[in-house]
Amino acid sequence: MFYRRIWVSGNEGIPRSGAVLFIANHPKSFMDASLVACFQHRVLNTLIRGDMFEKWWLRPLLRTIHQIPIFRLKDGFANLKKNKGTFDACYQVFARNEALLIFPEASTLMVPYLRPLQKGAARLSIGTLEGEFSKELWVIPTGLFYAEPTRSRSDIAIHFGEPISISGWLSENRGADDKVAALTNHLQESMEKCVVSARQEGGEVLFYRLLGMLEPALLPFQRPGLLRKDGPWQTLMRIAKNFNAMNRAERDQLQGQLGAEGDPYVYGRSLHMALFSSPLARLSCICGALFAFTGSLAAIAVYGIPLLLARTIARKAMKHVEFYAPVRLAASMVFHLSVTLAFGIYIYTITGVLTALGAVALLQWSLLCWCVFADVAKYLHFTGHLRFIHRSSALIGLRNRLTERFGRH
Repeated sequence: MFYRRIWVSGNEGIPRSGAVLFIANHPKSFMDASLVACFQHRVLNTLIRGDMFEKWWLRPLLRTIHQIPIFRLKDGFANLKKNKGTFDACYQVFARNEALLIFPEASTLMVPYLRPLQKGAARLSIGTLEGEFSKELWVIPTGLFYAEPTRSRSDIAIHFGEPISISGWLSENRGADDKVAALTNHLQESMEKCVVSARQEGGEVLFYRLLGMLEPALLPFQRPGLLRKDGPWQTLMRIAKNFNAMNRAERDQLQGQLGAEGDPYVYGRSLHMALFSSPLARLSCICGALFAFTGSLAAIAVYGIPLLLARTIARKAMKHVEFYAPVRLAASMVFHLSVTLAFGIYIYTITGVLTALGAVALLQWSLLCWCVFADVAKYLHFTGHLRFIHRSSALIGLRNRLTERFGRH
């Protein structure tokens, strides 16, 4: 319910057995590891910040869910020496023919592009085969893209690239002077094919605004949930490629055309509804929104304050934007579970178990209605607004030109 659409592609190529190393970009702290773990079939071991293991109460849980500490220079030289034990633990993961996830950018930063990879992934891959911990290691480049990084009910694209055989790569590069550097370059190139990267200097906000305008045309909403197809990922890669090809004058022109009118996705969806939909379609959308809102009243009454509290906690507790959405999701899950249990127990003490189960099920349906309302409402912000009517020809022309330019191969 936290995300609207999750597009997953390429996971059919992941080996079902043997040693596997996933390498992924890292825009959204621990949300990234959770998504990779959920949307492929291998059980994951994951490298995380070593200072998390300093919390005695958290240490047993981290080990239970297959977390391995990795220490950084800012953790102190004494801790940095512990990374030999980290590499040994990773080698043992591969010796058991298990899967490991690492983030070779070495830090989390919410940007819509791939940063330079550090050498740890290459060093670990080569060491696994040269140390004879495994006869083969498959590396899976993985790209994560968040359409609206700080918002709930947004879209995510996850793409798993072609598996890389490390034994095959070593056979082809026996004469390389610096195998670690050469493999790092190869992994960087492989990751570039998987990560949606909009690299215009200072153009991150403009890129998201462009996506907001193009989304209804190139990534039309049909249904929420998990969607296993690679078309959306290819579309996002194509938009990013064409965006990167723009020169400074073209970028400034685009900035002037798109302006800065509110939320880019709300603007784009509302524009689509106001100018590209029939009056009957707009009326149906309004009626659907009213029906969904009516159905969501019970959820608003029960979950409204706890979920607002979760959002407040995330905003005030997190100094870095990369942690906002993951912390908000975690807090929302805790509050949702606690309130649901309390509600179910209360109904049970009054009426009995069957009524309690039915009431809890209806409450979840009501929460789903709220999600539907939140999705539909973004299409209705400006429906019938006079400025759309006055500028309709210009706006239709702009959207069509942008769709043709950024949607082409």
